[in-house]
Amino acid sequence: MGEDLRQRAEQWMKPDLDNAQSWRWQSWLCLLLGAVLGIAASYTLQLWQPGWSIWALLLSAVITAIAAALALEFLMLRPLLNVLLQRKQLAARWQAAAERQGQNLQPDDDVMAEAGDPQLQNHAEMLEALVEDNQRLMEAGAVDRRRALQLESRLRAMMEVTGDTLLLTDAAGTIKSITDSAATVLRVSQSHAVGSAFEDIVRLYEAEKKPMREYPLRGLIRRAVDSQSSIPVMTPARLDDDAEGQAIIVSIVGIRSDNQVIGTVVRLVTSEAREFANTGSAFSHKDANTDLLTREVFERRVDELIDIAGKQECHHVLVMLALDGLSEISSSLGLGAADETLWQTARILQDEVGAQGDCYRIGSDHFAVLLAFSELEPVDLVMRRVRDRIDSTEFHWREQTFSATVSAALSRIDAETSGRAEVMEQVSEALVRARSMGGNSVVLAGRDESEEPQRRQDKDWIEWLLPRLEDERTHLTSQLAVPIRPGDDRPQIIELYLRIEDDDGTWLTPGSFMPAIVRHNLSARVDQLVFDRLMQVLDGQAGVAEHAGAIYSLNLSAQAVQSAEFREHVAAALQGKSALAERLCFEVDEMVAASHVSAMQAFVETMGEVGVRCALDRCRSVVPPGALRSLPLYMVKIHESLTRRMLDDRIDGAVLQWIAQANQMLGRATVAMGVETEECLRAVEKLGMDYAQGVHVNKMGPLVL
Repeated sequence: MGEDLRQRAEQWMKPDLDNAQSWRWQSWLCLLLGAVLGIAASYTLQLWQPGWSIWALLLSAVITAIAAALALEFLMLRPLLNVLLQRKQLAARWQAAAERQGQNLQPDDDVMAEAGDPQLQNHAEMLEALVEDNQRLMEAGAVDRRRALQLESRLRAMMEVTGDTLLLTDAAGTIKSITDSAATVLRVSQSHAVGSAFEDIVRLYEAEKKPMREYPLRGLIRRAVDSQSSIPVMTPARLDDDAEGQAIIVSIVGIRSDNQVIGTVVRLVTSEAREFANTGSAFSHKDANTDLLTREVFERRVDELIDIAGKQECHHVLVMLALDGLSEISSSLGLGAADETLWQTARILQDEVGAQGDCYRIGSDHFAVLLAFSELEPVDLVMRRVRDRIDSTEFHWREQTFSATVSAALSRIDAETSGRAEVMEQVSEALVRARSMGGNSVVLAGRDESEEPQRRQDKDWIEWLLPRLEDERTHLTSQLAVPIRPGDDRPQIIELYLRIEDDDGTWLTPGSFMPAIVRHNLSARVDQLVFDRLMQVLDGQAGVAEHAGAIYSLNLSAQAVQSAEFREHVAAALQGKSALAERLCFEVDEMVAASHVSAMQAFVETMGEVGVRCALDRCRSVVPPGALRSLPLYMVKIHESLTRRMLDDRIDGAVLQWIAQANQMLGRATVAMGVETEECLRAVEKLGMDYAQGVHVNKMGPLVL
């Protein structure tokens, strides 16, 4: 290529070289003409004034010849030589550019004819600068490629001699290399694995869920790459190698090059998750009591996210949580109870956060969560779910039952965050504020909120609500659940919902006032007042005769289920009213029932004695866990998310069918919630469900006017 360019340049420059040769002869001609003019001038001088000496005439001829030659060289030869020099320089630039780019660039003769134009020279200089910049970028890219190839070759060399179960992937999740031990564990050949997608070769499932194959683990490589972190992404899993699945720990480490993850190294370690958390292996950055990442890893990750936020102008969220009263649990029940509380809290935290972020234990009773590329509002909702789940969980230790609460504070990491000390100070101050409000609270760092305004707001809601629950401003709306199969003689089920009338006549939903009620532990009292209102409606009032024989269903809170006072109040109100009791059904959320098993057993037994039916609401489990399986429940209501997704997800359809079959074996009716189309209704009928509830069957409306 270079030789060809030189030949082209010489060929293109040949006319100029020829012109330069001719101009050299022209310079000699100028000197000759000057000499002739000098002689002519001397002869003229002699004729004009005779008597001049020969030396004077000769000197006059020489001076005249030199003057004539200089004049000709200055006026004609020098401009031509300057133009030639400029053309040579510009041609050299074109040739250098062509050699750098590897292209056959040929300058245009018409353009080169204007080589003396300053504007054209500026364009040439700009072109040269751009070419030089491009060349530097190409060289930098070549260096990066060489580094990546060297890193990959070193990793491959390491994998050839190691006995660990390792896989090397690129950023897209394609396997680039695999060790012999990994191929043996995965039961594949190395030639088949290399070049295949990681998820096609390594089939992983969630460790704690059954049936195993309903819960595949997806996106682990993408999660490690998107985190922009060199901190390992670790998760317990089961490997699809037999019916039960082999328990393993999956560790994925991002391979970083110039602040970018270009691939991953995946390690598979055979172990039971909780036993593995207590080992002193290479994964010692996991906390032994909670199986969460340690404070050291947390601090490294915070520094990484601050750096990423500054470079990419993106947002992350830091959450700090503290268990309220853990020291009291430890002092009253022992360290074992405190450790069990920590373990269960960590499981709830991981379950709610899921793949959105990473969870850490950073102190004796403190946890942290980091959610990369997230905003405060959705994370705030997640933390409130965590708070509610922990609050409704019934902890057990050596036949002792106790409860716990958690406080949380959220802070945003963005381009304005100067360092770890700043964001930790902000979130710590917010957490102190949350705990000073009595615990069981979630606050946002930097928000101008204090304890007293919140308390005044709650106080206003309570003073507004309680009088209305005792008069005619309490209303019950309803929605039917109807038997699906024609000719089924099962009674209709009327689910009741609370509405409170405001001063302007607006009916407010519980979402407006229930948070204040829950914060002040008044849920059981509200449920009792709503039950009393329902008794007034059902005690022979007009407006319900058309639903004769129907079952009236009312949802209860966790506090009501646990309250002996509520159970006694219901039993006393229904004393001697067996016909009315048979028309009542209390629904309890599956999560609440599973978290308070002993209280649920006592509640169902008491209600059974007076003739009231009980049901599980918003179920997602094939069969309710533990002791709930043997409870004499009338029905289970399937979570609407399963019903809505079953037409597009065959697994959800299978779960619905299994729930129906399992509960029919237990003698319970099944209700499909969220039935919104005729197609959905026909599908749940085909799956064997007993009832359907949703807008396609019956829209929500008032029970009484």
